[in-house]
Amino acid sequence: GALVRADGTLIRMAIDAPVGSVADAFVKVAVAATPEDMRKDTLIDGEMRVGTLLFDQEGVPVSVLDCLMAEGYAFDPETGLIAKPGEAPHPLFWFGRLPRPEDYILTRSQETLEGILTDGEWEGSRPQLIEGRLRQRAIGRVE
Repeated sequence: GALVRADGTLIRMAIDAPVGSVADAFVKVAVAATPEDMRKDTLIDGEMRVGTLLFDQEGVPVSVLDCLMAEGYAFDPETGLIAKPGEAPHPLFWFGRLPRPEDYILTRSQETLEGILTDGEWEGSRPQLIEGRLRQRAIGRVE
């Protein structure tokens, strides 16, 4: 989703960057879910926003774009491909599960999605969507 600021600009909430900015563009990825997938060259094509937020080794928030730039890669928002000088453009190779938009917020808040759903409480209120989901789960109708 996007947030509309008072001045009318749209901010992509998952990445805290303006809608339509370079950070909002999708980077193409070639995903190896397991080491075996990498050995067998069994890569799955995917994409994620290049502004996806992660944490570095010191726990400081960084975006995928920040990491690419720190390693000397250029990102082309038109093609979604990356390359270092002299390289042919290619997808970003990613190992393991692609980060979901909620991963950053959950990590930063030291929460889990399951914890929010089962505790039934987030910042003092119980959203109707979660309330309905918990009711469905209680009667065994969660799809």
